Amino acid sequence: MNNNCQELISQWLCSSRQQVDPPLLAQVLLYITKDPAALPRVIDLIESAWHEKDHYKCVDLLTQMTVHGSSGLQPSSVDMLIKFIYNHLGDNNNHAPAMGRFVDMIYALVSMTEPIRGHHAVQLCEVIFAHVRSQSLHRDTRYKLLLTMDKILHEHVYYLRLADYDFVAGFITLIDGEKDPRNLLQVFSLVKVVISNFDISLHVEDLFDSIFCYFPISFTPPPNDPYGISTQQLKNALREALGSTPYFANFATPLLIEKVMTATGSAKSDAIETIGLCAPAYGAHALLPHANDLFKALSTEVCVARSPAMEEISLSTIRSVVGALASGICIADIRESVEQALRSLLDPCIAQLEQPELKNAKSAAHILCAAASAADPSCSCIVHSIAPMLTRLFRPTDSPVRLKAILDVFNSMLQSHNRFYSSSSSALMNEHQDTMQSPLYAYKAHLVDAFLNAIYSNDDGVRLTALEGLQQMISLKQFLSQEELHVFIKQLMDLYLKESNDKISNLALEIFSATSRISPAIAEQYILPFFIDHTMSQSSGKSLHVIDVFASQPYLSRVIIPSLFTKLHHLLLQHQPENDDSLAHALCRSILNALKLSSKQVEIMEAAQLQVYPFILAECVKTSLRLPNSWRTDKALLDLLALIQATILRGSSISFQEMALNQAYRLFLDGDLSTISPQLGNASIAQQFGLWNGSNVTEGMDISVLFPAIVGNCRKEAKSPIQDCLALLQQLGDLLIDSKSNMLVTHKMALVRTIASIANKCSNPQMPDTIKFYTQSRLVPLLQNASYPSKSRLDACLVIVWLAKALLIRGQAAGMDMLNMIMDMLSIPEPLVLDVGQSFTVLLQDDELVLTRASFANVSILYKQRIFYHCIPMLISRAETTPNEAIRYSNLCAFSYIIINLPIQVITNEVHKFIGGFIASLKIMTLPDLLISLLHVAEKIVPGAIGELTPEHLHNLVDALLTLGTFNHHMIVRIAALQALSALTTTRHDGTLLHTMAPRVIRQLAIALDDKKRQVRRIAVICRANWFALIQ
Repeated sequence: MNNNCQELISQWLCSSRQQVDPPLLAQVLLYITKDPAALPRVIDLIESAWHEKDHYKCVDLLTQMTVHGSSGLQPSSVDMLIKFIYNHLGDNNNHAPAMGRFVDMIYALVSMTEPIRGHHAVQLCEVIFAHVRSQSLHRDTRYKLLLTMDKILHEHVYYLRLADYDFVAGFITLIDGEKDPRNLLQVFSLVKVVISNFDISLHVEDLFDSIFCYFPISFTPPPNDPYGISTQQLKNALREALGSTPYFANFATPLLIEKVMTATGSAKSDAIETIGLCAPAYGAHALLPHANDLFKALSTEVCVARSPAMEEISLSTIRSVVGALASGICIADIRESVEQALRSLLDPCIAQLEQPELKNAKSAAHILCAAASAADPSCSCIVHSIAPMLTRLFRPTDSPVRLKAILDVFNSMLQSHNRFYSSSSSALMNEHQDTMQSPLYAYKAHLVDAFLNAIYSNDDGVRLTALEGLQQMISLKQFLSQEELHVFIKQLMDLYLKESNDKISNLALEIFSATSRISPAIAEQYILPFFIDHTMSQSSGKSLHVIDVFASQPYLSRVIIPSLFTKLHHLLLQHQPENDDSLAHALCRSILNALKLSSKQVEIMEAAQLQVYPFILAECVKTSLRLPNSWRTDKALLDLLALIQATILRGSSISFQEMALNQAYRLFLDGDLSTISPQLGNASIAQQFGLWNGSNVTEGMDISVLFPAIVGNCRKEAKSPIQDCLALLQQLGDLLIDSKSNMLVTHKMALVRTIASIANKCSNPQMPDTIKFYTQSRLVPLLQNASYPSKSRLDACLVIVWLAKALLIRGQAAGMDMLNMIMDMLSIPEPLVLDVGQSFTVLLQDDELVLTRASFANVSILYKQRIFYHCIPMLISRAETTPNEAIRYSNLCAFSYIIINLPIQVITNEVHKFIGGFIASLKIMTLPDLLISLLHVAEKIVPGAIGELTPEHLHNLVDALLTLGTFNHHMIVRIAALQALSALTTTRHDGTLLHTMAPRVIRQLAIALDDKKRQVRRIAVICRANWFALIQ
């Protein structure tokens, strides 16, 4: 085997073949793996042929052996390979391909699981620096060489420091002249490693020149760049390299200043950002000789900045430079020079603030505040210089422009204060809390007076700026005492209720919210009671807005819920006609909001179970009985009360839910009023209850909505007192479709919601089949029999739809069978089918009260998509094939109701499947509300799907939109059609077809331009302009 393998190697070396054959490589690898002495023999063979044969072949064989056999290499073999590299890398006959294979071999050696030893790393670097001319290699080879250096530096830097050759000089030679972006990222990273581990003092200028030559970076990523390297990545890497040592300061700073003063555009901003990043690393000593020039250049950029971004970059760099210089204040030999340098920046700016309303003063204030936020010494210097001057200049009677300018400076001072003295700098404060004190404390009283005077100004801008200052003062850590904060808040509460400016009101609301987090005591003792008291005033809306914001704080919700409920109770007891129902609705919504935000707070929910839940139920029963001192209710209020009850149940324990279920069934099915109160349990009162006959109540007093609110919001695990839920379903269904009953619509909705909730949560395995049988045997015949009263037939349809919804949401196959029953009803040419078509809204829309995950319903994923894919093809096919116009119309109505009730993301990718039916619906539909909904869908989905439409579809769609936009009788339909037509022009697809259609569209839009409604004409102008742009 040994002789045979060596003979094969010899033959291959003597042959004309350049590539290593896979069989040969396999035999060689097996040879050197089985015999530890084999590799030296192979190397001897290559050594003997080295001077006579192609170097590339020799190195290629060794490289492939190393790459594929590295896991089995012994230390002695590694020694021999590195010795071979050391002896032959510098041979004169090595051309670029051979050198590249040497690099591959070195990379394989340093990447082995068992790392090479330190003296090997020293040898490899020495021979690389001496003989590898990196720029003659391919960029991928250079990248591998840089990765090799990176690995060696991270693992063997100790040995490299002890080497008897100059590592830094060799490294500079290696990286010099690199141009590939990927390699440059690695070069900049290696520079930082070399600087942090070697003494570069003898090579500072050479190393600096080798990397600063790339500044400023000008790189445009090629299309489809596999490495995804951005210009910003290169810029950041170069800045980090330039800022990695103070040695570069004397070389970099003058050049960067020159770039700032002479360059333009991105080169200028790049130079400014680089100064900002390098300044902390360069330090006070290095920056001091250039400080005046730096400040002059940066101040000029702030004053003449052509964009907010450039101004912000310049201010950030000033902050960085001032911070670096300020670190030299404590160094005795440069303290005076540092102070003079800082004064060269500050004094001209302070002088500008003597007239704060002028343009230059604004730039000066920005510079001063940037410097103040850099360090404690600069902050103290600036505050003590400008605070007394500005407080002296502030007079409430001055012009709004002057007042706002001064307040802006105050606000900027507070932002600077934030850097060192607020909670956002807690780490810095903890480090210096014994020695650092905010200089603004000395002027706090003046600032407070200025802000409090300004919030009563007649100018909105002044008031808004003052509030911004107050907001900052409140947020500063321990800046205001509790008494001062209380004074602020008291005045702000009065201002908020009277304020008509939305921006100021919203800012005040933010301040209240911040106060509730910073000072819970003030929020609980002062703010919340104040606004609760004002819920019954003319400012009730704004007061409830604050309360809704506070409801996110659990400690405040404990107060909000009972307080608002007490207000609601007293309001509902007042039966004066002048009372506005909207206030009661608003109170209910705020209570509901607080309960939802506190649903995970056990203590709050338990209190609601004891104080709110039973009280609502009892008072609603009294209302339905028309007892004295009962609530004044309406349908909308009862719906909100039902949601409150549902929310309380959702956050309750199973034991409480079981109690609520038992009480609800006894009350609503048996009429047992004793479950509410013993006083209501006598027979005469119970006879008046008569909930389901509809004879004693109006919709405004019908409390039946509470029944599904309770039954539909308990967990499946909560045990129901009803033994046979299937019998109950049929009983409730029969009650609803009884043609002799005079049931209110609210009664019917309560029953079908209850039926659907029970069907969805019922655990009886016979439930789907039982419901299906009941539907087929009892409901469908009634629905199909035209001799029955239409009311009963509609009631049967209502039950079918809600039962189908319950099963479809649950993912039951029986739900699809019931859906087919509904679809079959669309083929009956009579008015009833329009109601059947509209029932798809019930199937697809989420009901806030029941059949949701929040109400613990069984909800399967993607059930709406299943309805879409099941129904849409059938509806389109029927509409296209039926000769009966009534049936066609009913199927397209059903199609339309499905489309408008599905999430946009569901149908966006399926436009090509239903576009024909969609266009037909636009042309045939007469219901304005349905048309408007369809047009809104078209506006959202069609522009992105034009590429999937055929020319015929696109022409038909544009014709339909033009007809609706110019001839429809309803103004709101015309507006929606024109908006959808305009949206077509925003497509990202090839607009060639639209371009050909544009002249005709523009001509027909002339009709809309003469529309008698101004709103239509305005949209038509925009639409025509967009279509006209297609032919420009």
